Order: sequence, then C-alpha cells, then structure tokens
Amino acid sequence: MKRDTPFHSTTLLSSVLLLAVSVVLSGCTLLGLGAAAGAAVGGCALLDENEDETVSAEEFSAGVFQAWDDDDDAALSEAEFDAGVAQSDAYSGWSGEFDNWDTDDGGTLSEQEFTAAVSQTDTSAWADRQCDDLGL
Repeated sequence: MKRDTPFHSTTLLSSVLLLAVSVVLSGCTLLGLGAAAGAAVGGCALLDENEDETVSAEEFSAGVFQAWDDDDDAALSEAEFDAGVAQSDAYSGWSGEFDNWDTDDGGTLSEQEFTAAVSQTDTSAWADRQCDDLGL
C-alpha cells in the first residue's frame, strides 16, 4: 500500500504547530509553569484562584512557589529556586536573590518568605498584564 507522504507530513506539521500555538497562548510558557498545566487549565486561569480575572501578587507567588517546589516539601531549596528563575526572563531580577529572601537563614525559602519577597517585585503585575494581553 502506497502512502501519500506529503499529506501525512503536512498533517503532522499542522498538528505540531497547533499544539505549539495552544501552549504559548495558554500563558504557562510565559510564566514558567509548564505546558501540561497550561494545556489542561489555561495559564492565567491556573493562577487566578478566586476567578476575579486578575492575578494578584498572592495568587502569583503561590502558583509559582507550588510549581517550583519540585519535591513538594513546602520549601524551596536554592537549587529549586535557581532552576525556577532560569525558566523565564520574567524572573531575571530574582537571580542571585535567594540569600536575601531567606530571611530566617534556614537554607530554604518558606512560602511566606517567598511571598513576602515576590510582593516587593513587579513580576506579579507583569504576569497580570501578560494575561490581559492574551485575553486570559
């Protein structure tokens, strides 16, 4: 049986492009939260817990903290923090801030420490603008 290779290649390429556009528009690639979460829920909807169509600093920091806490121990190690910061240029201002944010010098960031530090940055406002720009 002879296959029409150009047709199959075009169909595959179209499917891949459609998936890529969906992931980018989900907002999750902008927020560094991962494509799977964005595809399942929607990037900004994932962060907007109270569904008021605004991503507050608290919602943003809680979502990022949970996404970066790879071992689910309710604390960010310096390695988890650095890996998270490296996920997006939006976090570039946080690079090298781990020790400053670790206010109790415990060697990890609690969600409280992380939230307090994030509230001092403009990244949550940036995230909300990205959601607005994308219509999410």
